[in-house]
Amino acid sequence: MFFAGSAVFLLINVGAAEVPQDTVSAAMDSTTTSSTSTSSTSTTSTTTTTTSTIPPKGTLVIHGTGDVNLDPTYIPAFASNGYDYAWEAVHGVFADDDLTVINLECAPSDIGEPKSKEFVFRCPTESLDSLEPAGIEVVNLGNNHSGDYGKEALVDGLAQVTEAGVASVGVGANADEAGAPAVFDIEGWTVAVVGFGGVVPNQPWVASADRPGMRDGDDVTSMVSAVEAADEIADIVVVSIHWGVELDTEPLLRMSSGPRR
Repeated sequence: MFFAGSAVFLLINVGAAEVPQDTVSAAMDSTTTSSTSTSSTSTTSTTTTTTSTIPPKGTLVIHGTGDVNLDPTYIPAFASNGYDYAWEAVHGVFADDDLTVINLECAPSDIGEPKSKEFVFRCPTESLDSLEPAGIEVVNLGNNHSGDYGKEALVDGLAQVTEAGVASVGVGANADEAGAPAVFDIEGWTVAVVGFGGVVPNQPWVASADRPGMRDGDDVTSMVSAVEAADEIADIVVVSIHWGVELDTEPLLRMSSGPRR
């Protein structure tokens, strides 16, 4: 598996912290029976109780990774071993869990021209076919390489990832789409995944109301807004943020500075 750089993967909100127990509701169905004689009239009421059972929520196993690069010019082994080689070292762990979220550190499109920057990475569309069989459900594209081949390739990449059977977060045709969650119903839980990119080469990489791009991972107000919106529809919100300083191997208190390559 080829993980490079750094990213942050957070399970930051649990809307339903405990597994609900069975609940019992009573429905009152009153019937009246009358018997009449010359001396008296009696009325008898009966009560019917209905039991309703809510299935318990199951245990979830969720995995998250940092940067994953499927560019064959950067990882020459793909040319001889194929793209499934990227996942061999995890021995099917992602396929056996309930949800896996990765940061896909390359432009998942075959179109566009490379940007003028130190490193540009492309995931050929045939590489995306390795994702779903490996157990990858969501890719965060909010990073400093999903736009390496321009806005057209970035938007096309969303369609390519979807075509491969995987959800994408972190980028979009506008800021709202870039901040929208991928939502899953798993083991009785509703899980929402949102993505952000905090390593921004320059401001035009950030999505706006009418510009494609990433959802800004350095804009706390914007991030909180997106997470709160996801929390309205989900029990659990998972957040993937591309943060960090190039080649650092130790966690930092603040990770929004450093080279943007």
